Amino acid sequence: MFASVLYIQLTLENGQRVVRDRALLRAVRGSFFVDSVQADVIKILLRQSEDTKLSDDKFAIFIFKKEEIDLPERFLVEIGDVILDIEKIKPFEFYVKDILRGGFIKAGNEVKIVKF
Repeated sequence: MFASVLYIQLTLENGQRVVRDRALLRAVRGSFFVDSVQADVIKILLRQSEDTKLSDDKFAIFIFKKEEIDLPERFLVEIGDVILDIEKIKPFEFYVKDILRGGFIKAGNEVKIVKF
């Protein structure tokens, strides 16, 4: 484990941005859904502290980095029941490329690297 989930930020269909301590991630026919809202892009944002700071992104999973490790450009992570294929775009910012196994992500879930 190199990190843990702080919170999940999502934008509802009415445009309201909310922070939740859990969310359901799933892929259906090539489209991503966070809870029941379709998400074009899901980001994972690493934080050095546990403060609640929102981003301009519609859908983001904020994680608190617990240990220093060099992360590759693309790898698989397991968060709770969910397995994600993610790609690094900046040192502390990642895109979810695919949801390999959907399920719930909750605040406090450990983030484990499954495969480099």
